[in-house]
Amino acid sequence: MADRDALVLPSGFLLGTTSAAYRVEGAADAGDRTPSIWDVVGAAPGRTADGSTGSERISHIKHADGDLALLRLLGPDAHRFSVSWSRVSPSAGRPHGDPVGVAHYDRVLDGLLAAGIEPWLCAYHWDLPVELMAAGGWLVRDTADRFADYVGLLAERFGDRVAAWITLADPWQHMVFGHAAGVDAPGLTLLGDALPVLHHQLLGHGRAVAALRAAGARRVGIAVQHAVIRAASPAHADRWAAAAFDAFLNRSVADPVLHGRLPRALETWFREVDMVKDGDLAVISAPLDFYGVDHHQPLTVAAAPGNRSVPFTLVDPAGAATDAGAAIEPAALTAALRTLARRHPGLPPIVVSDSGGSFADVAGGDGRADVAGGDGTDDRIRYLHEHLAATLAARADGVDVEGYFHRSLTDGWEGAEGYTQRYGLVAVDPDGTRRIRPAFEYLRQLLSRSRSR
Repeated sequence: MADRDALVLPSGFLLGTTSAAYRVEGAADAGDRTPSIWDVVGAAPGRTADGSTGSERISHIKHADGDLALLRLLGPDAHRFSVSWSRVSPSAGRPHGDPVGVAHYDRVLDGLLAAGIEPWLCAYHWDLPVELMAAGGWLVRDTADRFADYVGLLAERFGDRVAAWITLADPWQHMVFGHAAGVDAPGLTLLGDALPVLHHQLLGHGRAVAALRAAGARRVGIAVQHAVIRAASPAHADRWAAAAFDAFLNRSVADPVLHGRLPRALETWFREVDMVKDGDLAVISAPLDFYGVDHHQPLTVAAAPGNRSVPFTLVDPAGAATDAGAAIEPAALTAALRTLARRHPGLPPIVVSDSGGSFADVAGGDGRADVAGGDGTDDRIRYLHEHLAATLAARADGVDVEGYFHRSLTDGWEGAEGYTQRYGLVAVDPDGTRRIRPAFEYLRQLLSRSRSR
């Protein structure tokens, strides 16, 4: 990677970092916060790889000033973070939400602005309050209305300081991993019966967009997972399975949000579930100011003829992979962005809203060494550099890509993986100590170099 020091970001290109509320905040019992679905699922025996919960270790609420100091040192253009619905939304006996939570987000917003960093606020990153889950959660339409009310409250309290709003973080993954496969919260295994979860999230998104527009929000978008899908073999069954999965992943959110239509390949299935009401698609397709792309890896799909419930299966990557098992193929990000732009004429400007890899640390003399590649460049730097270059390659091809958010600023609690996967530019030890990784310095220098052109 000899050219890494030659990379310079184009003028106006946004480079940011990310975090998510339950992954980093801790302080689950602070103030009047009510439980979320992750509090319940994360505490259940055997649910996480290391037996941990998100209430431990990172404790961003406790360390907010220090984490803001790290952001000032790094100097990103923007920072994406999510708000915990359980911390701010009113409930019985708590008409003004949790004052501890509201004060925390005030501190984060004010700290980011003081550092010249744009706050990008994500309203929902998969941590539904338990009281709403008990009423049916995203399986029922009423949650879409409750979500719009909640987002309106966020706009009222924080809107004067938010540069951009992300309504939902990857609603497809929340439906699949949380409600169909049971890996994430709320831990349901509904398979195909989980489809209403996706539709009701999108309905909530559309109604939240309306609430934000009414409040004068500056920029509004959504974060959606996209990936290159390949067939495991030239066999007809595998090619059919790959095409079906491509429609499922790449179109089941994009088509309703961008065009107000159901994906043609899946329309019969969507209609059979009888969840789409007159007027829903018009609400869901409210115009956006940007379209966020969460990108993790290309996926290889094979047919699963013996499985009547799920007619496809994912094949493990054969090449380089992160510690989380995600294939490392930067060119696939370029291809995914090109395909998205080709399929959706009139697409709003794209922002790569989440891209990052998990890599383990190697204990060095000072305890700070990262996994090193063959040329002495650690794998985290290599991943970041090559995926940034891949994003800029799509931009050079004419795709309107405005920015890239690296996952993540610090390590976090990664759901079923607990603390076993490390995505941070900053390592967090079991006692909460922060340690800057080499990739942090790489990104700091890239930002400085690009601004001094």
